[in-house]
Amino acid sequence: MGGLDMSGLGLTFLRRGNLAHPTAGSDYIKFADQAVFDILMSKGVSSDGVGITKEDAAKVTTIGTWFKGNSDIVEFEELRFFTGLTSLTGGYQSGAFYKCNNLERIALPPSVINLGGYAFQDCAKLVNVGSLEFVQVMGEGTFVNCPLSEVAVISMPSLTGSLYKRNFNGMKHSYIVDNLGAITKITGTQYNDNVFGNGLTVVVLPPSIESISSYAFNQNTKLQAIISEAATPPTISNSFTGPTCPIYVPDTSVDAYKANSGWSGYASRIKPLSEYQG
Repeated sequence: MGGLDMSGLGLTFLRRGNLAHPTAGSDYIKFADQAVFDILMSKGVSSDGVGITKEDAAKVTTIGTWFKGNSDIVEFEELRFFTGLTSLTGGYQSGAFYKCNNLERIALPPSVINLGGYAFQDCAKLVNVGSLEFVQVMGEGTFVNCPLSEVAVISMPSLTGSLYKRNFNGMKHSYIVDNLGAITKITGTQYNDNVFGNGLTVVVLPPSIESISSYAFNQNTKLQAIISEAATPPTISNSFTGPTCPIYVPDTSVDAYKANSGWSGYASRIKPLSEYQG
């Protein structure tokens, strides 16, 4: 097999018989992880045996559980080119990447707006996920037991609806949550079953937040600041037991928070947002 350098076109072609196959260039994908490529080929994704075009990647509208339980995959950052996907399959022990226990890095395409619950359950080596900023909906336990140790800031400006227990509970390193989009609820949490891992140091709750379930931050004892941007105090019930840090709220709402039946127990910790020095 000989090579023909087409550097003027920014492409290199490998010869197979009388056919030329592109192996580089802006419209062509070569997978860093052979295990990913092998699975895609077994599912009939078009290929020349070397890689696939971005056009072919964009034609894939579902990957179901193609990768579930695979222990060979280490990285799949090329997933970002699969722009025909809008969601990842969820379900307890049946998510799209359930127990891919050697997967370290993956990058979502901007088209994926729905992450099914438990989609990445027990990916115990997963350190980074790209393009979370486009996600609008997350199910329960999306990243349960995933360390995500390279993620220093969770920023999800497109998020809507609710956050659920176990979404990010594997994060033990120091990190902050600075943008939760327009969520209205944190729900389903229990005493030892929270949304965020215990490395959380700062959390910003958006103006849209309406309710926070019991013990939602019970395990987050390293919190240095809780910021609620909601002008009207959200409905809570023992939601902030555990951490002892200040709670910052809009300056004009300090009195309303302190007088609220759910918040009054934290009155000594409630401060005007203008005093926050973070």
